[in-house]
Formats: sequence, structure tokens, C-alpha cells
Amino acid sequence: MQKKSLVALGILSALSMGASAAQVQLYGIIDNSLVFESVNAKDGAGRTNTLYMSSGEELGSRWGLRGFEDLGNGNRVGFDLQSGIRTDDGTYQRGRAFAREASIYWKSNYGKLSLGRMDAIIGTRTSAGKIAFLSAWGDGYGPYNPSLANVISEADYVDNAIFYESPSFSNFTLRLQYSMKMDSTATGTENKANSNRYAGATLTYDSGKLKGVIGYDRTFYGHTAGEDPDDGYTVTAGGMYDFGFMDLHLGLQYFDEVKASTIRGLSSWADVPAKVKGWGATLSAGFPVWGGKFIAALSYLDGENADSVKADTDVKRMVGGVGYQYPFSQRTHMYGILAAGRDEVKVSGDKVKPDYYKAVIGIRHSF
Repeated sequence: MQKKSLVALGILSALSMGASAAQVQLYGIIDNSLVFESVNAKDGAGRTNTLYMSSGEELGSRWGLRGFEDLGNGNRVGFDLQSGIRTDDGTYQRGRAFAREASIYWKSNYGKLSLGRMDAIIGTRTSAGKIAFLSAWGDGYGPYNPSLANVISEADYVDNAIFYESPSFSNFTLRLQYSMKMDSTATGTENKANSNRYAGATLTYDSGKLKGVIGYDRTFYGHTAGEDPDDGYTVTAGGMYDFGFMDLHLGLQYFDEVKASTIRGLSSWADVPAKVKGWGATLSAGFPVWGGKFIAALSYLDGENADSVKADTDVKRMVGGVGYQYPFSQRTHMYGILAAGRDEVKVSGDKVKPDYYKAVIGIRHSF
């Protein structure tokens, strides 16, 4: 019995020493909520009211492993494996073991170079996407609210990506990204014209109180030899300023030839074209109130069919909302939002005006 105890102690000691040397961390977020939605898709005909449980309304539920090894002289090798999960039913996100991120990086005095699957650079979710500060709401709470993802185009996660982040110079940071094939499960050959590829760049400024960004990305749509497809692109800008009594956020984007499905909730309406062009804007603020934070936002989108789509369609969206976040500790807080909005889809002069209301109350715990 004593020998078995000594062996067990030796194994635990070895694992502890290995974990310490590699600096491996288990982390995650559990976010669960109750959601009420009232959606009128066709000007009063067919309104549906739905109450359901949702995972990841504010921030996506996840667990992950990340770690690094310090190689000396400012050099470090690390990794991030991040799995999206649904805490309402226990399933994996998108049927992948590590759908949110699976990357390895080398960090030195010259910057950080990452390889693998990660968020698109014009995004808000994992290590590459750094534009969540353009909205006090971030990109959470799903459709039918004024969050960032409901009025701008985000290219989602990308496979086979190369990502570079420069050191900060006078509070400025340059980030570059290229995906040789955005989705490995899709047809096409990696880094060939017959697969969807992605490239983007951002320049951010961060002085603490003031943050700003300007960014550009381009989606190279897969095509066969002889075709000349119209690639999608976006130009994004904005920032935030912390006044102390209030933090004010502004986000703006022009988009062209982007898939309507990259703007959350837009493609759910009939007659919205597959690709759109136009612009979106969101103005939001956060206020410290009663030990928590009150948030308010107003967002607008004005679009139409892209030139590659043979249609005569205009799409507009106006949506606003308020919310409150209350922390019980550094790792646990509750949140609630109320939001309302109306879209307008006009096809050759005929208009459809879907409207919607949404209420969410939830709890989020980080570990």
C-alpha cells in the first residue's frame, strides 16, 4: 500500500512540475439565460412569441486549454485550444472539438505569429478579433438587438490562418491575417482559387482611456478557371472613450459583396439577396450604476443588393436597447437586456417591415 502511495505521489509531482514548466491553464465561461422573443415577420401576419433557454447569449460558453513555454531572450511558444459548448444541452459548437480556436504561436520582441483556426481579424471572439470595444454590447445577445454583429459583416472563424500581431509602438498595434482556406470542410483546394480565402489588416490605438481601430478585410470567393467573381470586402472604423462616469462607443462599417448571412439575422427575412452592400453604424454607452453597469445602444443598417446580384432590393434596420450587468464577484455576474427594432425589405417598390422585441436575463461565470 505504501509503495502504491509513493508511486501515486511521484506521478502527481511529475504532472505538477510539467504543468508548472509549461504554464498550462484550464479556463472557460459558462453563460446561460432565459430569452423571450416576439417576432413579426410580415407586417402583423404571423407574429410568433417564443420563450426558451439559451447558451452563450452574452459571451459564448466555452472551455479551453492554453499554455506557453518561455524560451528565454523574450521568446515564447504557446498554444490555445478553445472549445465552444452549449450549456443548455451539453453539445459541442458546430460539431468540432475546438471550434473557437486551435492555434499555436511564437511570441518575441518582434511580435506574435500564430497559426491555425481562430476568429477573423474583423471579429470579436478569440485571439485575432480585437474590435469588441466598438460597442458597449460587444457582439452578444444573438439576433434582434443593437449589438455590433447585427449591423456589420463579420467573416466568422477561419481555418488555415496565419496571424501576425506587432509590438505596440506609441500605443499603436498592427495586425495582419491570411486564411488559405476559410473552411476546411468545404470544397476546394487550400490556397487555390477554387476555395474561399480571407485576408485582413487592422491598426489599433490603445492609451487606456481612448481606444480606436481602422480595419480592412477581403473574402476571396472560390471559383473555377475563367470565372471572375466579385470578392467581398469591408472597411471598419471606430473607437471608445472612457470619461469615468461613462464609456462612449462608436462603430462604423462599409461593406460590399458580403454574404447577407455574415450580418446576424439579416438573411432570415424573405427576399433578402444572397450578397449585399451598404453600411452599418452603432452608438452605445455604459454607465456605472448601483455597483453594476447600465448599457444602452442604438444601431442602424442601410443596404441593398450587391452588384453581382440581379435584383432591386433595399434593406434597412433600426434597433435599440438597454441592459444591466451586475457582478457578484470578479468571475460571476448577472445580466439582463430589453431590445426592440424594425427591419425593412423593399423589393421593386414593395415593402415588408418585420419588427421584433427581445428580453434576456442570464448569468455568466468565468473560470
